[in-house]
Amino acid sequence: MKVFYVCSRMPWPADHGANVRTAGVIEALAAHCDEIVVFAPNGGPLLTPLPNVRIVSVSRSAPRGFERFLPGPYESRSLFPLMRAVKSASGQSTAPLALFWENTVIADIGRRSRIRGNHIVEFANLESRRYLAQARGTRGVQKIKPLLEAAKALVWEPAVRRWANLSVALSSSEIPSGDSYSTNQTILVPNGVEQRPAIQSASTSRVVLAVGSWWYEPNREGLEEVLQSVWPLVVAKIPEAKLLVVGRGADDLVSDKSPHSGVSNLGFVDDLQPLYESSALVLAPAKSGAGSQLKLVGALARGRVVVGPAYLERETRNGDLPADAVIGTDDQAETIVRLLENSEERHRREAAAIRFSRENSWEKVVAPIVAYLDTLARERSV
Repeated sequence: MKVFYVCSRMPWPADHGANVRTAGVIEALAAHCDEIVVFAPNGGPLLTPLPNVRIVSVSRSAPRGFERFLPGPYESRSLFPLMRAVKSASGQSTAPLALFWENTVIADIGRRSRIRGNHIVEFANLESRRYLAQARGTRGVQKIKPLLEAAKALVWEPAVRRWANLSVALSSSEIPSGDSYSTNQTILVPNGVEQRPAIQSASTSRVVLAVGSWWYEPNREGLEEVLQSVWPLVVAKIPEAKLLVVGRGADDLVSDKSPHSGVSNLGFVDDLQPLYESSALVLAPAKSGAGSQLKLVGALARGRVVVGPAYLERETRNGDLPADAVIGTDDQAETIVRLLENSEERHRREAAAIRFSRENSWEKVVAPIVAYLDTLARERSV
């Protein structure tokens, strides 16, 4: 069977959140399809070709002035020719079994372009919730843009959900209810876990790792609070404790002149594995946002326990992530100190992270999509 996968960006290299999700789904589905044709703006040949995956590259160009009428933040110049390419290929004799849309923004443009077919739409990280979360983290006139985008999303997201034959939710909290979001079917496909060696943390490790994009306001605000109110309490109890901040955007928060004891800003790091192996815990400081944080799954894949504010409990409330390994608390300092000092408890919680990782490979989490495609194929063959 053939599937078209329509992307708003080239998903490889899979080196950050959205790309990790998209590439993981495509690569897992490719094992069950004759061909997955990936339509991507400015896509190019992969350094390592993937079995059953073909890239259709589309250049960026579109009529000037149309950007303001499009939903979402993506560059419209890449979307107009992308829709033409998808529509043309969908109308050929070798039409796909289904079209998989990477997100609601690009799916809405596909809907408006009247592209026919059986449509699967990824509803990971609802745009309306994401923009409302951004608005809550800003002040004054800076609230206007995210509130406007949220209002637009509250119109197109229900319309896309009604248009879709299958909606894919990232977490239990994103499975909709109510007639306004009616759809033929909604399935849960959480983030999969890349299978990699998970090494138990050293009993003597006092390293806490914080990985993220620190330009993103919820991450940034959370890290600022940790540096001001949480970390000083940790080093007061454990002077040798170290906090390693990894990712772009933290230069002005953590520098060589920073007064924060034991805190280092490493910036972008190409290979995170050695840092995870040296760490005892992973910190996820965001206190707001939308969708699910892929960095949590990345930490669990390495067998590390994640600590964060009480907001983090939403990730475990519906059983999406293991509560033993993802800890949301009002007292982050006490929890960090306890787990740094008590390696027995930490290792027990790490075992829960490793179990979760083994049970939630990309191959397993995409099984509902594979089952849906198999059903379509059987119906088409009758």
